[in-house]
Amino acid sequence: MDFRNSLLVTLNRYHIPVFLVPLTLAVVTLIGIVYQRAKPRPIPGIPYNLEALKSVLGDVPSIVEWKRQHGEQRRWYQAQAGKLNSPIVQVFTKPFYKPQVVLVDHKEIHDIFHRRHREFDKGYKEAEAFGGIIPDELLSYKLASSEYRYHKELMKDLMLPAFLQKVNAPEIYAKAMLLVDLWQVKAKIAGGRPFSGKDDVHKAALDIILAVSFGLD
Repeated sequence: MDFRNSLLVTLNRYHIPVFLVPLTLAVVTLIGIVYQRAKPRPIPGIPYNLEALKSVLGDVPSIVEWKRQHGEQRRWYQAQAGKLNSPIVQVFTKPFYKPQVVLVDHKEIHDIFHRRHREFDKGYKEAEAFGGIIPDELLSYKLASSEYRYHKELMKDLMLPAFLQKVNAPEIYAKAMLLVDLWQVKAKIAGGRPFSGKDDVHKAALDIILAVSFGLD
């Protein structure tokens, strides 16, 4: 009995409609293709966690476990450089996405920011975080896009020395003096005891931004 007849006998025995066979094969094939596309695909030559390739989740389980133990996840990225003994590593945090490259070498980071910044564009996280709220603002655009260049052209005068001296500097000075006055009052109330000024600095910075951008006191 050939394979075709054997298959027909099996289908008849279990009362399985013949049309379901190609449909099932198509679904299984599609699932296999999607699974392979979702699996991490490392960039050649850059170290990575071997266990991350065993799951479509990549490094996510490791990040979740780190966050459970330490209460944060940022230092996990730094820890991978020590774990893999390399100043540059790649991590897999999302299925279907390219790996993230983590660089911890200070000299290379300084070189990128000061000499080679035009070779690198922004990642996708800023667009994901702000695109739904402010889709037409700088934070949502890639550096190489025409929209980004157009917005930057509109804002270039804001960084000229004249604007910084006549608009920014007076507001920064005024808000800084208000912060000093506030801390003097807090120090008097504290009576020699320490107090936190972290939130005050954040609010003072926000006051400066609002004053410079919108003229709000």
